[in-house]
Amino acid sequence: MQDNRFKKLIYYCNEPRTRNDMQEFIGITNRGYFRKNILNPLLEQGVLKPTIPEKPTGRNQKYLKVENSNSK
Repeated sequence: MQDNRFKKLIYYCNEPRTRNDMQEFIGITNRGYFRKNILNPLLEQGVLKPTIPEKPTGRNQKYLKVENSNSK
């Protein structure tokens, strides 16, 4: 279930993680699918944030869990 993958990924991102690390962690090999269906929704919801917001697609970009009470 997608919701379960979201929860695992959010927990995994307690430390900054690359897109590739995140994909490997939840077992998705297709980068486009991952970005469209997993990563972008989490970013739009404000659950994850990029570590380099001025370069959203930069090769050194990592993602981190946003600390708030709603993301548990």
